[in-house]
Amino acid sequence: MQLHTWDAVRALPHPTSLYSFRSLALAIGVILPLSACAMQSYEAAPLTEEDFEQFTREHFVAPPDVDSSEPFDLTLAADLLRMRSPDLREALARYNAAVAVAGIDTPWPNPSLSLTPSFAFHSVAIPNQVVSGAGISFAIPFGDRIGLQDALHLAEAHAARADALTAFDENALQLRADFMRLAVHRIRDARYAELAEISNRLVTQAHELVDAGVATALDVSQFQLDAARVRSAVLTSRIGSMDAAYDLGLLLGMSPSLFGPIPNESLALIPPSVPEIAELQDRVLEWNPKLIRMRAAYNVAERALHLEIGKQIPDFQLGGNYGGNVGDRSHVLGLTIGLPFPLFDQNQQAIARARGQRDLIRTQYESEVHRIWSMVEHAQSMVRLADEHHAILLESVLPAATTYADTARRSIQSGTADAWQLLDAERSLQSIEIDLIDAWLTRQMAWNSLERAVGAPLLEYPEQPQRTPVPPQLAEPVSKNKVDR
Repeated sequence: MQLHTWDAVRALPHPTSLYSFRSLALAIGVILPLSACAMQSYEAAPLTEEDFEQFTREHFVAPPDVDSSEPFDLTLAADLLRMRSPDLREALARYNAAVAVAGIDTPWPNPSLSLTPSFAFHSVAIPNQVVSGAGISFAIPFGDRIGLQDALHLAEAHAARADALTAFDENALQLRADFMRLAVHRIRDARYAELAEISNRLVTQAHELVDAGVATALDVSQFQLDAARVRSAVLTSRIGSMDAAYDLGLLLGMSPSLFGPIPNESLALIPPSVPEIAELQDRVLEWNPKLIRMRAAYNVAERALHLEIGKQIPDFQLGGNYGGNVGDRSHVLGLTIGLPFPLFDQNQQAIARARGQRDLIRTQYESEVHRIWSMVEHAQSMVRLADEHHAILLESVLPAATTYADTARRSIQSGTADAWQLLDAERSLQSIEIDLIDAWLTRQMAWNSLERAVGAPLLEYPEQPQRTPVPPQLAEPVSKNKVDR
């Protein structure tokens, strides 16, 4: 349908409408650049082949203050743990991410800017057929949703810190166990090597007794069998040492080839007695990493439930609009006030989900307490048995075997015994020494298992404090605008 010339002229926007469009365009042109100034830009940080090569070099190169020829004690191992542990790095990264969120106050909802043009059709008498209008609206939180959201973020930061701290304590306990296991295995390796030389010497002496007509070929076979068993035990011990070094290297994020010799004075001091359950309760409550994490998670669940309940109160809607009327040169300024009425949707599902999550964590906490005490009781019993076994070998069996060997030597000198009896006595002493080394290792591992079950250190080390200082990166998360509600 074609319009007449006058109709076409009258169909053009009225100057007032053009002015409104210009005003709105100006407002948008000012607001959007200001908003863009506060926006963050994306910066790519891809993982590259150079990153892989750098990480590989870090694994096989020792820090500047580590020399594989120098003594490797627990203090140095603890320093390396703080610097290089992959588990601690990951926990610290999670903590930093949570702190970054908690450090930013929950913003109010963004205002909404709208354009509301009006059009008129099929009326030639109307002086302006297109009239522009503009409006702006705000959602104002009516309840305490903003504060509750801040409290939740702060609780999540505290939970991330608890996770990092407990990961630090867990790794410190694991370090003590892996360090002791490697130290004892190295001592056992050296002792087995000595026993292998003794076994070979006994075989040679047994051949000499056969030549002298004192022993038989069957006797030699017995000593040869014992020597073969010792050689097998040497290889088994070396495998155990390699496994212990691998576990320690995995914990520290470095190659086991970088570990130097471990001095004997770095070994743990075994307590004179096994602590009773009543003595361990305070330590379990204060130290156990699983319980600490679950208490932090329960606090987060409490905050989340409080937030969901707070969301039942809707946001207050406030807005204003400005525009004209079609066919009229006057303008209207309007005000909009609104409040959603929570008649049907009262956030019931989210509240039920949050309450169920809180109750679940509480049940899990109760179950974990039972599991922990079961593990503690079992580890406690194993420690008692290992201590008793080691004490019997050290205080009864080894002295008896030593006395038997000494008596055989004196009998040889007095002529009341033959060389075969001396060899048999030395073979018995050698076997007892092997059993004593294995019992010592079993005892150390039993105590380390009890430490991990409790979650707290029980063994004392000459140069290592009971609790390693907290790294400065794990400072308490705080915010000047947040209150721990």
